[in-house]
Amino acid sequence: MSCVPNLASSYCVLHAVDILNALPTTANPTDSTTDVTRFSPSLKYYGSQPSMSLFYVYSSYCSVHVDDDHFDKTSENVKVSPGVYLCNAGHFKSKGHVVWDYKRRRKLIAPEISRNNWNFYPMRSGPAKYLSDLPTFVEAKVDEFSEEMVSALMMLDFMTLGEIM
Repeated sequence: MSCVPNLASSYCVLHAVDILNALPTTANPTDSTTDVTRFSPSLKYYGSQPSMSLFYVYSSYCSVHVDDDHFDKTSENVKVSPGVYLCNAGHFKSKGHVVWDYKRRRKLIAPEISRNNWNFYPMRSGPAKYLSDLPTFVEAKVDEFSEEMVSALMMLDFMTLGEIM
């Protein structure tokens, strides 16, 4: 749950479209010089893949520099606005990114993101604001069968036996 305002939630769909268009699809043809995964829609349409450095995590924290028309008049020294990332601004015939300024409750289209923290979600409450960026490893017990595993194997054997008869 991103906890962005309801109207801003629709930008999640636009962000998903960008991700899907960057992925290879079997719907597009390939030639003998490429692998079997086929071309992505972006590669087919634009002739090149989008840079992965332009992808950010939806609703994650980011900050953008604001111009003189958008900065806070009460704190003239502050030229950066905190926000959450919504989507690429190409959907609106602009270059850059769409950001929700959660302090001043406004949408901004910024040419570039000044800072991004992919594992911090400021609009969530409590511990859900933070995701760990350190992977947690649990030792796999490959030599031990759990009761769930034994019952699943027995069910599989029973189903296979039923297909044979």
